[in-house]
Amino acid sequence: MGDHGMDGKGDHGGESDDEVEAALWMYSKKGIFGRTDPAFVTPPQNAKIRPVNQIDLVPTLALLLGLPIPFNNLGRPIEEAFAGKKGNAWDNLASVARMTAAGIKRYQASYFAARGIDESTIDGSPYALWSKAEQASTSRLTKSADVYHAFSEFQGETLRICRDLWARFDVPSMILGITILASGVLALLLYANSNAEDGKAAEDQDLDEAEAQLELEAIRKGEKAVGEVEVNAGLLSWTCDCRSRSLDYACGTFGVPE
Repeated sequence: MGDHGMDGKGDHGGESDDEVEAALWMYSKKGIFGRTDPAFVTPPQNAKIRPVNQIDLVPTLALLLGLPIPFNNLGRPIEEAFAGKKGNAWDNLASVARMTAAGIKRYQASYFAARGIDESTIDGSPYALWSKAEQASTSRLTKSADVYHAFSEFQGETLRICRDLWARFDVPSMILGITILASGVLALLLYANSNAEDGKAAEDQDLDEAEAQLELEAIRKGEKAVGEVEVNAGLLSWTCDCRSRSLDYACGTFGVPE
């Protein structure tokens, strides 16, 4: 038993039967397992009889172990586990199907009450199918096999509706969300880039002011060069006039000649 399969190349993330289906093997010494379809008494060579939903495993194990079925489970018992050795234990199948369907019905009632909506009662709706199955279970004229199939039909329709509701994708809203996300990322990139350029400009200005101050100090001391760079007094005076007040003050203080 596994949660997914694998194809011949080792891939297991696709949608092929080999990737989405896994083997399920069940055995009991009591001989309680059987098949309702005589054609499946002898399994085929590929051991693939029919697919079983993963959610069906939960009520199956719960009923076999005598445990309560989880409240929000929408699966149904795997019929081979309750059909008996001869595959004709329809009374048992009808009983476990009704217990599982009753749990789904309670979950439905809680779901509708929490959202304040009314349950549909039209023909073919889960409500109508439940009522039909309940009438069949209380009638002495109805066969157990028909009762089992009636509750199974209720479970199947409920599961189909829930899948349609919970697996619904609003493509326009998804596109809008992706657009907003991309716009936000672009705005952050532009903002970060502008901050980087401003920081670089500020660093360049600070460096120029530091160089000008060094040259002014050199002129004040009568030096003609700062390191290997020759001091141009006229150019430095013009630079000081275009600088901040602190440098203008320094130019006036040191009396830089024009």
